[in-house]
Amino acid sequence: MKERKKDPKAPPAVSYPGALMDPTRLFRRFIQVDGDFEVLYRDVRELVRTKTPPSERVLTLGCQEVGRVLKLFLTGRLKQLEVEQWAEMLEMNDWIDYEEGHESEIAQALFELSSPGINEPLSPSSAQRILGTLHVQDR
Repeated sequence: MKERKKDPKAPPAVSYPGALMDPTRLFRRFIQVDGDFEVLYRDVRELVRTKTPPSERVLTLGCQEVGRVLKLFLTGRLKQLEVEQWAEMLEMNDWIDYEEGHESEIAQALFELSSPGINEPLSPSSAQRILGTLHVQDR
């Protein structure tokens, strides 16, 4: 059997579709849940697994973004497991910084959302409580 030669003009093979996207843009879309959550989660998980984080954090996660995800949960657009996966991916992530002046509130919210076994599982009442600690309604 004759071996096929690789076309030098062909784009590089990628292990996942998100590999073709700029990492900053991919993380931004993930933070904002801008698209199909399952696809975004898969692509960001693979990015974190395969790429070395930059020397400086490239994006800032703010109270508004955490609040937006909680509101997506409250309206039924995100499931409890998706919120948990979202928070788990962003908690202590070397690509992400937390909004200045609100680092502890964001860190606490991500911890609570990513650890339903330690904390209470996400429910409408716990989502409302976390929203209150982020003061999202005030902004």
